[in-house]
Amino acid sequence: MNSFTFLFDLPAYQADRTPQRVAGAMWRQGIKEEISSAQFVTQVEVIATQLLKRGVKKGDRVILLTDRYSIKWLATDMAIMAAGAISCPLHHPVKKAELDIILHRIEPVVIIYTAAVDLSEISGVDKILLDELTALNDTICEEDRLRLQAIREEMNPGDIATIVHTSGSSGEPRAVCLSHHNVVSNVMSVLSIVPFTPGTRVMSFLPLSHIFERIVCYVYIACGANVYFLESYRNALFALKDIRPEYFTSVPLILERFASILEDRIEETSWFTRWAYRSWEKTERGILSHLGSLIAHEWIIKRWKRSMGGKLKGIVSGAAYLDPKVERLYHRSGIKIRQGYGLTEASPVIAINRFEPGGYQRGTVGLPIPGVQVKIAEDGEVLVKGPNVMLGYYKDAEATALSIKDGWLHTGDIGRWEKEDFLVITDRKSNIYKHASGKFIAPAQIESHLNHHPLIHEAMIIGFKRPYTIALIIPHFDGLQKICAEKNIHWTAPEYMIHNTMVIQIYRDLLDHLGLHSHERIEKFILLADTWSPENGLLTATYKPRRKVIEEMYAKEIEEIYA
Repeated sequence: MNSFTFLFDLPAYQADRTPQRVAGAMWRQGIKEEISSAQFVTQVEVIATQLLKRGVKKGDRVILLTDRYSIKWLATDMAIMAAGAISCPLHHPVKKAELDIILHRIEPVVIIYTAAVDLSEISGVDKILLDELTALNDTICEEDRLRLQAIREEMNPGDIATIVHTSGSSGEPRAVCLSHHNVVSNVMSVLSIVPFTPGTRVMSFLPLSHIFERIVCYVYIACGANVYFLESYRNALFALKDIRPEYFTSVPLILERFASILEDRIEETSWFTRWAYRSWEKTERGILSHLGSLIAHEWIIKRWKRSMGGKLKGIVSGAAYLDPKVERLYHRSGIKIRQGYGLTEASPVIAINRFEPGGYQRGTVGLPIPGVQVKIAEDGEVLVKGPNVMLGYYKDAEATALSIKDGWLHTGDIGRWEKEDFLVITDRKSNIYKHASGKFIAPAQIESHLNHHPLIHEAMIIGFKRPYTIALIIPHFDGLQKICAEKNIHWTAPEYMIHNTMVIQIYRDLLDHLGLHSHERIEKFILLADTWSPENGLLTATYKPRRKVIEEMYAKEIEEIYA
């Protein structure tokens, strides 16, 4: 197979052009479940045949709702499409009320799920366990293969391949319809600019229910990479040592956590090690600091890189703003971080920094990908046109008409150009608000600055239509406990420490010395002992705060602080 027209063609495309012993594998306290390119092709065909035998037909919607992701998940996703149906992944967990809305909207014929997902209250729709569906080792007969081929011949690249629900950080998720042509065009564009080659070892730990990681895995398959999946990003640091990947994709929050681990360790070392590291951090060095930098590179940076497998060449970061300080740390360590920008409605990649010289500009999300046009509207909104732009929102012509005007997708993001060609995204149009001074405030940039601090685990800025800016802050309690020990502050449980006046003063001093502009000053803050995660619905699948949900959760505390 010399090319691919539909997404489910990808396994066969790899098997014909660059067959791999390990097309995909699972890491679970060691590398397991390796499958070859040929086995991957067969698995897609077997699952597709099983779906057809259950009565799934062209145009039917099939939901994928799982708490973990693997090459089997990807095979199931493609099998749904190979059967002529529409793959509809959902993020886990999903609230019952939200699931009811989605079920009513898309009317699925089947829900494929994992054992940890509770569907006991869902009736009227067929349910299949993913493990049972993918455990079948049947060999596909010629009759079934011909049936799948006949389905393929009846399909059109403009048919809906997948319905992806947006993460809904500020409202109810919308059902985005993407055709095979939309997504394949995006895969082809990205393929032309990434350095992945056959046999490149890559790691995947972001949820495949989100279009960002899903498109990346399609690209991995197309170029013949060896993909190693993790069940959770929480295992990433442990898995890196075993997998020893050359590349992986991430969201800024995780990269910032990796960086914080290094910096926390530095703070616990001797004055000499700290001095060497600070010398390494400097841009301009004298003779003494140059010596310190060399020492730090040998003693600290090389060890840090070895802890990440020792083979890491590059990381693609997307979905949110990345603190430039973090980007610089990786860059100076010899690990290339390349930020990109995308939107579910754009299949999703719109722009990305390149790995080759001249195609990268720190602090930007890069150059628009081939075939995609980007322009900035008069109000600063980023507009996009290209073959990757969605067909529309499922059963919502009104919302579609508001988002796509004259062929241009209105992204809802505010951006600008740097050095003419490189795109900079400031924040969501709906998040940016004006300070009393008349200057605009972009919460995402301030939040990234806060989240990178070793004493802050999570933060969210509030200030829209308010007299001043405040922050909700979840402390990094391990780091806070060490500071309290140094200052002889009696330590109890986190839920009590957030009310300790001396702890509150620590965070007041921290916020006053962040180096923010005067109009960005955080006047007041609320310390919280809670956990925000995708699992409890307070973060999106890409680890961005669900602003509306969080503000509703802490409405009483917020109103009290503004009173």
